[in-house]
Amino acid sequence: WINNHLMVRDLNHWIKVMHFDNPIVWTFLPTGIALDIIHSVNAKVLVYYYIADFDNLVKNYIKLRKTEEKLMKECDIIFVQGQYFKERCLKFNKNVFIFPFGVNIDVFENFKKHNHCDIPKDLAGIRHPVIGYIGGLHRHIDFDLIKDMAIKYPEWSIVMIGPEQTDVSRIRDLKNIYLLGKKDFSQLPSYVNQFDVGIVPYLLTEYTETVYPTKVNEYHIMGKPAVSTFLPEVIKSDKDGLVLIAGDSADFPEKIKSALSAKTDKESINARISAARSNSWSDRIEEMSSIMEKEISNKNYDIPTKWQ
Repeated sequence: WINNHLMVRDLNHWIKVMHFDNPIVWTFLPTGIALDIIHSVNAKVLVYYYIADFDNLVKNYIKLRKTEEKLMKECDIIFVQGQYFKERCLKFNKNVFIFPFGVNIDVFENFKKHNHCDIPKDLAGIRHPVIGYIGGLHRHIDFDLIKDMAIKYPEWSIVMIGPEQTDVSRIRDLKNIYLLGKKDFSQLPSYVNQFDVGIVPYLLTEYTETVYPTKVNEYHIMGKPAVSTFLPEVIKSDKDGLVLIAGDSADFPEKIKSALSAKTDKESINARISAARSNSWSDRIEEMSSIMEKEISNKNYDIPTKWQ
């Protein structure tokens, strides 16, 4: 109640002072507080971006499920990350559009123009081939797969960049595994540029069935081949067959070998870069904006005009 009171009061004061008279409300959260804020604002369009399956993220989901269903029914537009989410949302709203996460192209493109020779100091002494991963080191990563691969292929350097969010003791002491920690996003291009292959070594779980990892685009914008475990959303989104999909843990290193042998193929490199550019955030937002503008236009036509 206190959060609701303070946030709504300050938000409405800002709307009044700034003459922010026709707000578009865009929420990522389906919580009770989010609904309270939404109901306090006279929104021109209400958008919900369904980016995560809260069934698998929140322990006491029953209460949240009720507010989420209410939000979905009230929304003008729902954007979702993939087909699984779309099918779920269609039960409550017919205005659902698939928009997987994009990639911040500018950061990577600027690096390629101006700093393409820069090698990070903590990568400089690591021998190739570099099998790289960027992202959180969380419970959805198949650390047994990483460990077995490191032992079986000691000539590979497995570099993992991201914050440690779970126990990584299984792989920490292996000589050819390098845990370089969290990096600023602006630094990522210089690391990915040194990868020979980028990997998405996720476990196959109820949660990862709905995940589309943006790191695929971040590998591709640098022209690097990507190898993933059998993730449904990656398979659906990879219309051009650019991602090498491993059928099981034994097949994963085999796909890496294929990627290593194809990494210098210019045609493949250009295809990856082109695919990543088509998934840029600027393109995503442009398409989303067009949908919102159409909804605003439709609403305006629905309002009777009092010519008298």
